[in-house]
Amino acid sequence: MTDTNQKSDTTKSGLTGLMDKVKDSVTSALDTTKDVVAEKAHQAKDYLKDDLEKTKADVQNLTDTAKEKVTDVLDTTKEAVAEKAHQAKDYLKDDLEKTKADAQNITETVKEKVADAKDTVTEKVEATSAEAKSHAESAYDKFSAKFSDLYQASQEKGREAMDKALDVAKEQLSVAGEVTSEQADKFKDYLKRDLEQTQEDMKDLSEEAQKRLHPSRLGAGAVSVLSSLLQSASKGFEFLSEKTEKALTYHTGEVTSAGTLTCLKCEQTLKIEKTTHIPPCPKCHGTEFRKSY
Repeated sequence: MTDTNQKSDTTKSGLTGLMDKVKDSVTSALDTTKDVVAEKAHQAKDYLKDDLEKTKADVQNLTDTAKEKVTDVLDTTKEAVAEKAHQAKDYLKDDLEKTKADAQNITETVKEKVADAKDTVTEKVEATSAEAKSHAESAYDKFSAKFSDLYQASQEKGREAMDKALDVAKEQLSVAGEVTSEQADKFKDYLKRDLEQTQEDMKDLSEEAQKRLHPSRLGAGAVSVLSSLLQSASKGFEFLSEKTEKALTYHTGEVTSAGTLTCLKCEQTLKIEKTTHIPPCPKCHGTEFRKSY
């Protein structure tokens, strides 16, 4: 038993020693590995730091290069845009000047055409107006002559006979198309007024002046017809004297027989040689007149 126990103790002691060696070897290996790992980790850290610095430097270089290229592109683009803008400004200026010149030419052309059209219209209006005035003046002479014939052919004389002769003259000339109904109504008033004025002047004028109003010296026209009528039937128109105490007024645009018109505003006289439309006063452009022979 003793030998066995000794052997057992020897074996146990050997195993323990072996275990301690193994433990020491493992510990030593671990320490060595730890040192190697630490060294490698330190080296890796240095490598990583170097790589990071290098990468950072590369990134900075790339960033600077990119900035330079972007700046160059921006500068180039800016210059190109500025050049295009300058060219566009020049083109726009040229187009504006051309458009302005075209507009001026169009304006001048339009002005000329408008002026030509205005002149043409004015000429036509004046011609039409002159023709209408001439027709109205001729129609007034015909109205006066028709009235005189009707009145002298009437058995009765006086206001009623005069009014009847005026109405018949109006109707006959209107039907014949010589005057419009509106013109005939105006002619009735004009003729009554001219009769009144002529009657008053013939009554008040001297013998010499009455000779001037003799039909043989007046020629054709309403004043000759009225003078002839008043001289042949003066008593038939005595009623007119009742209305001529106040001076009769003649107005621009009305038709009257020959005589002398005096402007009520400036006393300018206007000699009328034949039946005519009364114009404005040539001196003050007044439109109201008194009449004499």
